[in-house]
Amino acid sequence: MTIGLVTGVLIGSGHHDKAFAGTQDQPLAAHTRGVPAPVTRHSAGCVADYSLVQSWPGGYQAQVTVIAGRTAVDGWAVTLTLPDGQTITQVWNGQLSQQGGSATIANLSYNATMAADGSTTFGFQGGLASGTPAQPEVSCAAR
Repeated sequence: MTIGLVTGVLIGSGHHDKAFAGTQDQPLAAHTRGVPAPVTRHSAGCVADYSLVQSWPGGYQAQVTVIAGRTAVDGWAVTLTLPDGQTITQVWNGQLSQQGGSATIANLSYNATMAADGSTTFGFQGGLASGTPAQPEVSCAAR
């Protein structure tokens, strides 16, 4: 039984480095007993996780997962600061407003509300002047 516990901790520790780094809520000293603390994403609001799905000459497709914090969210907006030469041409599961190199995608009525630690996803297609798409700066605001 001790071997299984030690093996589980060693395997798990490689995948959750942030769990051992200490957070404001759980200082590093709380982790000295060899049992990893739960990973804390954030305290409130939301975060957005951007991922490139595919790209082709002149365009790309991306997906963003919006994750609620410790409290429920009743509306969200994700702002993307796009690198030079990139635009957003089509969005699904969100409402786009774009000005220059900044694009904001807000919730729709059916995906506005998320329970604490809940998530929703939206996607988009973009245009690309040349090269390969670079990751934009991403921020999320809960309402």
